[in-house]
Amino acid sequence: MLTNEQQRKIYDLRNSGLSYGEISKELNIPKSTVGAFLKNYPEPIMRVYCPCCGMPFIRVLDGNHSMFCSDECERIYLKAVETKTICKAKSTKK
Repeated sequence: MLTNEQQRKIYDLRNSGLSYGEISKELNIPKSTVGAFLKNYPEPIMRVYCPCCGMPFIRVLDGNHSMFCSDECERIYLKAVETKTICKAKSTKK
């Protein structure tokens, strides 16, 4: 059984980009425990970066979560994928 401290550290390490294996080594717990915990108890929010402009944003895991910081970035990204060009969003985002 994981302690509250281990649970919080799993969330923090995962949000900082570590893999399940890296988290298991850091906390000295089995990789399968890390995977099972994150599968059964996903964190309701996650810090992510927009794949189009790179802007950090908070994604709420509510069943309808977006990969993008805005509708504009999603449109730009999808158009870039469609035309096979590099995605460049406006750098004047607030």
